[in-house]
Amino acid sequence: NDLAETTQAYFLDMDMAVLGKKPEAYRVYASLIRQEYRFVEHDLYCSKRAEILQSFLDNSDTIFLTKEFQQAMEQRARDNIAQEIEFLKSGTIPGG
Repeated sequence: NDLAETTQAYFLDMDMAVLGKKPEAYRVYASLIRQEYRFVEHDLYCSKRAEILQSFLDNSDTIFLTKEFQQAMEQRARDNIAQEIEFLKSGTIPGG
């Protein structure tokens, strides 16, 4: 069903929209994610989160499914993710 697929695509894009926030807001989000997973040892968290984020950049042409989200947020999301990966590789939690 095309409508269901379209609705699902927008739902998923809305969920992922945090990745395309302004850099300052994204860093706050990243620090909150760390707080959510504070029970995970620091170095393990950094390496696994960086691995997951890298998969967003490597595994598809776009992070977002809909044209509107791609146009509005794709590049900033990619920039935010790449910057967080660099922080994590140095053992730093963005915004932390």
